[in-house]
Amino acid sequence: MVDAATAAKVGTALAGINGLYCGLAPEPAAEAYGVKPASFELLEMIKSLGNSFVSSALLSILVLNGMGLGMAMAWSTLPWILSSLDGIWNGTNKKMGMPDFAPYLFLSVCAAAAYCGATDTSMPLAAKLFAGWNGFNDALFAIAPAKGAESWGMKGDAKFNAMMKNFGYSLLSFAALLVSLVQGVDAPKAVGYSFAVMLVSLIDGLFVSKTFEDVSDDKMPAYIWMAIQAAVVGLTVVM
Repeated sequence: MVDAATAAKVGTALAGINGLYCGLAPEPAAEAYGVKPASFELLEMIKSLGNSFVSSALLSILVLNGMGLGMAMAWSTLPWILSSLDGIWNGTNKKMGMPDFAPYLFLSVCAAAAYCGATDTSMPLAAKLFAGWNGFNDALFAIAPAKGAESWGMKGDAKFNAMMKNFGYSLLSFAALLVSLVQGVDAPKAVGYSFAVMLVSLIDGLFVSKTFEDVSDDKMPAYIWMAIQAAVVGLTVVM
């Protein structure tokens, strides 16, 4: 029987590698998942989704290996800090239709979370606020992606909205992980809770809202990830 810590580490590693691939090579990742053709806006959403997975993976793997929550949270902001700088220097956010202040706001929030975590300033309040930022701001993306995107000046087709919904769930997953850790939940179980959110995302996309049909005709990758997520949840939370 695989123990909870091993299941959490393996699941986290797989999710992190997938996130790194999506973040660094969104176009090949889109083709690998059968998402084509992919517009600029859709590719940027795939990058953001990848960044979210890497952020969660960093937080998970570091606490699973004994790092303190504050410093682990600080490291988890790195993908978003780099993404914010991309938005500022390359105008990526503006090309997506977002207001000029958006990347500066994102950078400020992440830099504050990184500083508080690394220096143990205002912890655990800072962790709760950072989790709240991720959870509250992006619950709308998961529930009503078109409205959520519109609130930040973005709009797109059905594929874009489907990816936005998945992105919202991914940030809710991060929030669930961070809140669980703040409340003293064991790291493997906290990882399991975060995987449970992503499992709900796939169930929603495949069987409830069925938005996955707007993204790709190839559902096999979704079923594979569903199996991985269900296994992690089962071994870390249920058993």
